[in-house]
Amino acid sequence: MAALTNKERFFHVSEILFQQVIAVFVLLIIWELFKSYSISSKHTWHIVMSVLGLALCMAEGIQIFRRESIVTFGHSREEKRTAHLVMMGLGFVSLTIGISLRISVTEDASRSHFSSIHAQLGLTTWILSFVSAMGGSITYFFPTSFNPRIIKLLHIFIGISTFVIGIATLSLGIKNYLLSGFQRGWITLIVLLALYGSYCLISPLMSFFNYLISK
Repeated sequence: MAALTNKERFFHVSEILFQQVIAVFVLLIIWELFKSYSISSKHTWHIVMSVLGLALCMAEGIQIFRRESIVTFGHSREEKRTAHLVMMGLGFVSLTIGISLRISVTEDASRSHFSSIHAQLGLTTWILSFVSAMGGSITYFFPTSFNPRIIKLLHIFIGISTFVIGIATLSLGIKNYLLSGFQRGWITLIVLLALYGSYCLISPLMSFFNYLISK
């Protein structure tokens, strides 16, 4: 077996750290939620499903195509595509449930829907997730029916936009609605989210650039 290069070592270590940061972030959110809110509250489960959908399922789904991915290491390209589809599908379903619960809470309180920046960004994230899912499904199930390069470019671009807006939405939610009374704990969570969110985007940004310059 050929020895690993310094670059390969770096990415293998960074992948392990990435998985650890995801675990710490998600567990800290859930711990603080169940410590501060009722487990039967719709608001609690709105946050849980949103965090699991974006910060866990979609983040993992983005990373699946990396060679260093612990989740799919050693698997074929086709198996990785299937795993990506499943993880993104789970993420979209989780986001849908999370937003539906928030809409229900708003209706129960007789308040107007999507009146805050957080709510508007959340709705935008869901809409873009749906559009991205449609593009991904087309490239997966009907690879020769449309121009695959254009569909792929749009899928990656919309996917990147979805994730960036989703990270911003989660950050606002953490700051304003989850840990606003928890001293500076929300800053730590947002820093963790920003770090592994940025790491997630390295691979899709490189893919988007490579598709742009390819003929």
